[in-house]
Amino acid sequence: MADLVPAWQALVNESGADVQFSPEWLTAWWRQFGKGKQFSTIVVHSGNRMVGLLPFATGEVPTGLRRLRVARLAGPIPYFSVLQIPLLLECAEAAWRQLLVEDEAILGPALLDADVICLSQLSHGGEALQPLRTALKGLSAPLAMTCDETPAHTLIPLADSFEGYMSQLSRKRRTKYRKSKQVLESDGVETRCLAGPEAVSFLPEFISRHNAQWQSVGRQGHFGDWPQNAGFLADVLALMAAGQTGRFYVQRDAKGQFLAAQFCFVQGPTCLALLTARDKEAEQNDRGIGYYAQFERIARIIPEGARRIDSGVGEYDHKASLGADMQPLSRIMLYRARMQRQVSSLRRWSGLVDLVYYRLWFLKLAPALRRVGLARAPLWQYWVKTRL
Repeated sequence: MADLVPAWQALVNESGADVQFSPEWLTAWWRQFGKGKQFSTIVVHSGNRMVGLLPFATGEVPTGLRRLRVARLAGPIPYFSVLQIPLLLECAEAAWRQLLVEDEAILGPALLDADVICLSQLSHGGEALQPLRTALKGLSAPLAMTCDETPAHTLIPLADSFEGYMSQLSRKRRTKYRKSKQVLESDGVETRCLAGPEAVSFLPEFISRHNAQWQSVGRQGHFGDWPQNAGFLADVLALMAAGQTGRFYVQRDAKGQFLAAQFCFVQGPTCLALLTARDKEAEQNDRGIGYYAQFERIARIIPEGARRIDSGVGEYDHKASLGADMQPLSRIMLYRARMQRQVSSLRRWSGLVDLVYYRLWFLKLAPALRRVGLARAPLWQYWVKTRL
């Protein structure tokens, strides 16, 4: 794989692919989440030029008494979308058609050692989905397909200047930001961008602040639910330390006291807005620190070429206040026609586990127990494995 990295990184840059498909990200992802999986990379060339690179991880998914081998795109993390893969847009439809229709053995389950290929959480607001959907219209008989929508994600469109972005918002929102900015900065509040080694050093404090914020309302926070992600994100930041892709935007007062922080990755046109942390007292004094912090980040990433923010799955008022659009997400599953019954069983089992464990237990019952000191376990790994 090492010999592919220079052309791979150039392709990521040229195609505007998501940071989840960069060499550094996938290296860290594989170290943390690759155990028990088979890694496969399909490289697409036009002449001597690399025009596409599709990374897959194949692993077993238990479905009751059966196990199916499922190949998924390697790299994406839960609660975020796939906007663009490392595949040049002008070549995308032809490449998918060749891989899926004209010569299904190339991307077929046989090559990936899988019973089913799951291309999941493809955003309707990105570039990856449409060429694939067009190519799939000519899908040959030996392959079957299931396509459905998953919960929508929040995509915040940006303009080519901060002034242009602000002009798209209501007067009320612009006024709120300017008042917050005036009050906070007159009190000595400053925003710093921490990238490279500074970001690596700040991560432990950020995790502590993020956990404290959520534990104060009886929840575990991201790192309590997904403990592996602490090591994964530390690895990603260390591998990207030479660049500025992973960074924190941190607000502190005149005395240097922490107020808020936003953790994100900015690559090409997309800002992947991962997590935030805020000081509880700063949040309660109603000076708009969270609102101010979001706009300060936007003001800094637009000049770098960011034109959208992927703010994750789910609809929230604070994201809507930034001019967010809710974009549907599609899940496409490809399999041999003879596997229809097994795939149907897989989908039913996945849905049942999600309903009973996640929606009923984790979201509704466990929070009440957490408030009295119980139900502190992270997300069930069996549920993670069965999510499609």
